[in-house]
Amino acid sequence: MNETTLGLDITTDMIRAVQVAGRGKGLCVSAFATVGFKENGDIESSLKELFADDRFRSDSTISSIGSGLLFYRDFKVPFAGEKRIRKVLPFELEPFLPLPIEQLLVDYLTVAGGEKTEVFAAAVEREKLGSYLETLKKYEIEPKIVDVEGVPLALYLIEKGESACGILLDIDRVRTTLVLWRDETIQMVRSIPFGADDITRTMTDAPVRQDPREDTDAIDVTAPAKKAFERLSVMVENTIRAFSAQKGGFSPERIYLNGTGVMVHGAADILSSCFGIPAEHVDLKKNIPIRIDGQGSTEPWRPELMNNALALAVRAARKEKGFNFRQEEFQVQGSLVRYKNDIISIAAAVAVVLICIIANACTDYWLVKKKYHRLDSAVIQVFTDTLPDVKRIVNPVQQLKSRILEARSKKGILSDSVGGATLMDMLADLSRLMPEAADFKINSVVFDPDMIQLNGTTDNFNTVDSIKNGLQKSSYWKGVDISSAKLDSSGTSVEFKLILSKRENTT
Repeated sequence: MNETTLGLDITTDMIRAVQVAGRGKGLCVSAFATVGFKENGDIESSLKELFADDRFRSDSTISSIGSGLLFYRDFKVPFAGEKRIRKVLPFELEPFLPLPIEQLLVDYLTVAGGEKTEVFAAAVEREKLGSYLETLKKYEIEPKIVDVEGVPLALYLIEKGESACGILLDIDRVRTTLVLWRDETIQMVRSIPFGADDITRTMTDAPVRQDPREDTDAIDVTAPAKKAFERLSVMVENTIRAFSAQKGGFSPERIYLNGTGVMVHGAADILSSCFGIPAEHVDLKKNIPIRIDGQGSTEPWRPELMNNALALAVRAARKEKGFNFRQEEFQVQGSLVRYKNDIISIAAAVAVVLICIIANACTDYWLVKKKYHRLDSAVIQVFTDTLPDVKRIVNPVQQLKSRILEARSKKGILSDSVGGATLMDMLADLSRLMPEAADFKINSVVFDPDMIQLNGTTDNFNTVDSIKNGLQKSSYWKGVDISSAKLDSSGTSVEFKLILSKRENTT
């Protein structure tokens, strides 16, 4: 997508806008319009009307401020370099300015180089510039360049190179901007109190004469227009003469005409006659490789009205130099700074969301940790109840597993089998082989890896022999021995102890 640039020329009576798309030789005017001011010069209502048109949606904007709002001064310095020149600007200008330098913003053009650099400086009141930019900002317009009315067009005429010394007269409704250049450099910019309204009043006050060829009244516009332009020429010549007294003689070769005031029929011929040098209307689009598209425009392209806005719009694409008052506190803000408040609001919302997420995570962690401690306490309680002899508890689960493995190893219950028989099978076999008619009681059973010991009581020694003989029939034991048999302390019962030895493949 082609980058679009809007040239915004705000004069004393109207807004002129030209939007250009593309770069280099592929430039195209995609939209243009003029919007006159309402009563009392209400610029805001005119801006609102202009930007209600959806065609004017540019990537960047270049605008200008009226030449009558600035103070101009030229001087020489014995060095070059932007930084060094900017350092001395306030000191060189302050003695000649009507206001304190702190209230002004200054920019400059380099007029000539060599051993000494001639500087042409312009200063604008910070308050007026700030008010101008604030008005544009209401309509989301942030011009990246703020130039001086008429200067971009004059710089193009200088680049064109048709006149070594020339004059641009940009006649607005109320004032005329005079730009004088010599040797490809601007020498002077002045705002002259003469405009199209003066021409209109002179023509309106012209006497009515009877045309001998017709029976109708007619107004001879040539004579009153010439009278008005003669007054303008006197003002311009006096201004140039005063300037020449300081800078040396100027001999303009040609006058270039622009603005509302030169749309009077025969204006170029009249002014040429007044000044005694050729005068011509400027038509910038004829000399720039650019095509006019302007789809949706309801008005014709009128060069005298559109030249300044077009010169602004193509300034960046043509990489032309000029004034730029977007400096210091008025410097164009980057996108991050421009949307600082929005970024802060979004960041605050994100921070709140993150805090909620972190708080939720912390709550979950606290609950899980609390549950873990509760379970850990329960495990320790089970461990203590199971193994009361263990005083040092490090890893209760692992310690309990070790004790179980140890017990299984000692009691032979890890693989208690003969031919796949389990310990329960052996106990069932013992119960089955006990003599049913005998009167006895088994008090304890002790398991060892290689044997089982039975401790019990019976009524007589014969019963002990019967129990032994019955158990010898088991296939799990290689032998059954009576370890001991004796009468108890009462002399009525026999206490006995039998040892059952496992077979070799019994563990």
